[in-house]
Amino acid sequence: RDLHRASLTPAAVAAELEGMRDLTRETMVKIADSALQMDRASVLVMKPQVTAPHAKTELAPPIHDQGQRRDPPDPALAQQPATKELVAQGGPTKGFASMRTRKLPNGMTIVLLPIASVPTVDIRMVFRAGASDDPSDASGAAKVAGHGLTWNLHHLNDLLLFAGAGGTQRVDVGTDHVAFGVRGMEMHLDALLAGLRRWVADGQYGHDTEAVALALRSTIKEGQHEGALSDAWTAALFGKDHPYAKFASARQLSPGLSGTDGKQFHDRHLTPDNATLVISGGFDPALADQWIDYLFKSWAGTATPRSDRSRVVARSTPP
Repeated sequence: RDLHRASLTPAAVAAELEGMRDLTRETMVKIADSALQMDRASVLVMKPQVTAPHAKTELAPPIHDQGQRRDPPDPALAQQPATKELVAQGGPTKGFASMRTRKLPNGMTIVLLPIASVPTVDIRMVFRAGASDDPSDASGAAKVAGHGLTWNLHHLNDLLLFAGAGGTQRVDVGTDHVAFGVRGMEMHLDALLAGLRRWVADGQYGHDTEAVALALRSTIKEGQHEGALSDAWTAALFGKDHPYAKFASARQLSPGLSGTDGKQFHDRHLTPDNATLVISGGFDPALADQWIDYLFKSWAGTATPRSDRSRVVARSTPP
């Protein structure tokens, strides 16, 4: 593209470069064949403006140079009590009084809990939607949306950095929530948050129905013996047609359930305005805020309104 055009701002250039992540190899080859021809080449000469010799351009400081620490801590420090310095900085004795909350312009809620002295972090992205939001003809869609979400290999570099940092991934799908979590060392906070962004916001779903079903059955089987009793209690309390009671039917997957159902659930419910990001552990909250803004402010999407359950009253006696 004509990146030398005076009308193209740095923000516009950044947006175009970000869009290149979505290009396939085949598309890139076609663009190169059509645009990078010798007869279309030009020479660009840049000269300083003589009329303003003292003019300066202020550039924003690079996000990757803003205080990310890489020094691995001594494991023996975990056995020592918190020092006076840690307490003064808002260490574990300060407890939940150190909690900070805010909201991004895209509606995403941020909760920071710097309540530990050990430099590890637990990061969770929790969405206000779950199995009770499954479509009537796609029981198990929330399970697919959670457990079937994988990395898009367009973001292989972020995946390698996440894996190299020892990041771990986990998923929890309940009646009213879908949660994605990662854990790791505080010194890798940038790689962990970038991994969470690429996994949850930029991930993808496969279309192999049987593979998805097998993955879900293995998850369902683990708690099936105790789930039946709680499901019966829920149906008796709220009524068998209440959305909460549908969680039981999520154990019986709809025929033909596939990755497409998971993607549709993701697009409807797993959006920034429906999400709460929680970071707890021993970390610098100011640095975490910088990485959160850098990685998640550009995430867009609006959730589909949930069904109105406020008017449903629990039954006093089983039907």
